[in-house]
Amino acid sequence: MDAVNDEVQALQGIFCGQGEFEMLEHTDSMCSFCMQVRCQVAQALDQSEDSLEICIQFNLPIGYPLVLPSISLSCSDLTKNSTNQLREKLHQYAKTLEGQPMILDLVYWVKQNTWKFRTLPSSTQKKEKEDAARQKEKDLQPYVAILHIDHMRSRLRYIKTLVSWATELSIAGRLLFLHHLILVLLLGTENSVKEFLVRLRTQKVDVDSNGRSCKERMMAVLMQRSHPRLSEYSDEKRVSDFQVAECSSPLDIKSIFKKADLIDVYVEAVVPKFNLLKAT
Repeated sequence: MDAVNDEVQALQGIFCGQGEFEMLEHTDSMCSFCMQVRCQVAQALDQSEDSLEICIQFNLPIGYPLVLPSISLSCSDLTKNSTNQLREKLHQYAKTLEGQPMILDLVYWVKQNTWKFRTLPSSTQKKEKEDAARQKEKDLQPYVAILHIDHMRSRLRYIKTLVSWATELSIAGRLLFLHHLILVLLLGTENSVKEFLVRLRTQKVDVDSNGRSCKERMMAVLMQRSHPRLSEYSDEKRVSDFQVAECSSPLDIKSIFKKADLIDVYVEAVVPKFNLLKAT
């Protein structure tokens, strides 16, 4: 194993950048490690413009280098078929190096040859990537939900739970109290806001009349939809965190929605539901 240790130490010294070398297992019977390799396309002059990264896992068994290492590859820029072909060619090259330390030679072979196995995406693959990009853009669009909660028996517990969820899910907004009126304004991504709503409907957040933990049974969603205009709103006025707001008048609630650039939502979805707010 001394020869293996020397080879591994040499590799660690050469591939010392962040994430380039990761030891997975090093015992008397097995040495296993991963190497992250950047492979530049031959025609590209600027590596940042046209290059790909491939992860190579080497498992060096007892008897290495007389016994060939086990090698696995993964690369998001190669198809499964291309990756299999590359691994087969790499294995064939490894056979020519049998009996001598070979890992560095194998890594450099991968750096020089991987680009040959990259295929231009088919129309189907291209469409899938475009669909994924559109979905990602949609997922990042600001999403708004306005909730009405009928009552809170265990107010401190209820508030603590909502604040905790909002923090965990990176949701901004306000929990608004005005006399007996309780509103929740949620601002986040569609996925995060819908996850919040699922939790509110399915998890125990309050207590019943007997003091036992219970789920929210009387929550109403006044509206929920994407609101792209929020992404263009100035940081000075944007609601960027989740807070509890004790309001003394309907004007306080209106001003909060105005600050969030949601006065249209307030007028259309909130005011018509509550006589208390119609005077504003």
